[in-house]
Amino acid sequence: MKRLLVLIIVLTPILLLSFPIDDFNYHTPNNSISPYSAGLGGINLTSARDNLAFYDNPALLKAVRQMTFTATFSIPNKEIATNNLLNAKILTNDSKFKAFGIQAQNIGFLYYELANDRFDKKEELERTYQDYTLRSIGLSIADTASTKLNWGLSLRYLNGRLVYLKEAQQDSVYTVSEFIDSNANGYATDIGVYGKQFGFYYGFVVHDLFSKIYWNGYANTRIHTRGSFSAELRSNNTSFTSSVTSLWNIHETPIFTQSINYSKRVGNPNRPQDFSLRMGATSTDYKSSENIMFSFGTSYMIRMLRVDLAMQTKGLNINTAQYIFSLSAGA
Repeated sequence: MKRLLVLIIVLTPILLLSFPIDDFNYHTPNNSISPYSAGLGGINLTSARDNLAFYDNPALLKAVRQMTFTATFSIPNKEIATNNLLNAKILTNDSKFKAFGIQAQNIGFLYYELANDRFDKKEELERTYQDYTLRSIGLSIADTASTKLNWGLSLRYLNGRLVYLKEAQQDSVYTVSEFIDSNANGYATDIGVYGKQFGFYYGFVVHDLFSKIYWNGYANTRIHTRGSFSAELRSNNTSFTSSVTSLWNIHETPIFTQSINYSKRVGNPNRPQDFSLRMGATSTDYKSSENIMFSFGTSYMIRMLRVDLAMQTKGLNINTAQYIFSLSAGA
């Protein structure tokens, strides 16, 4: 019995140190679940025109006027030609579900995937397989009392699983050197504010202020806390936004985003159609185009239906672009 206890004490730190997931940094500009936000550079803290606005800032629920239902999809196949992006058959076959949200005034519900990472890598004398998923189900609310400064809160339940297998080759035979199959449950909270001052609209949010992921058989982890701030200047049809975001609990060079949004109502006044274009540039220094993530987005709404599409690319390299689109009803 004593030998068993000693063995457990010795092996436990080794198992904890060998846990393969060490980067819990999810709310980043290049990982947005909203095409509207992605088109602005991946940060939207001030515009309630986004049908998933409360993902970035729950305080924006105060400015929402109608209930909307939105489903978001990503296109993992980066080799799709740009002129095929509006081909319904290609979008159906290659798209991947990313999120579903319900947004109404002062309240919102959101389900989305924080992580969905799967790979099977083979090297000369080693083979590694990993299947990691982490999902979020949350409720967001905004205050109803204040008229100048609005605040919002998101409470999220986390659920996921990690399957990790590492095999070493000896005499043409693979033997298991490490195996993990662990379920995860946890929670996370976001808090944000939204208001107007001196002609500017501004938003400030702390994502994952409090969080914890409980792994079955392994040490608990937490999601990196991220703070973001945006200021927006609006005219009749055009808005300019400047944003900054950075991790709080570990060192990270601040990430800046500059964006512009143009919206226009066209068509018959009795059956109006809304059309908008967005562009953004996100970087830590803007010293060269290779260090800049360029974003482009568009929205088209007619009656109760709306389509949003966005593209993000590093250094204007279309071959490595990431695409995301959403379908909304009730907009």
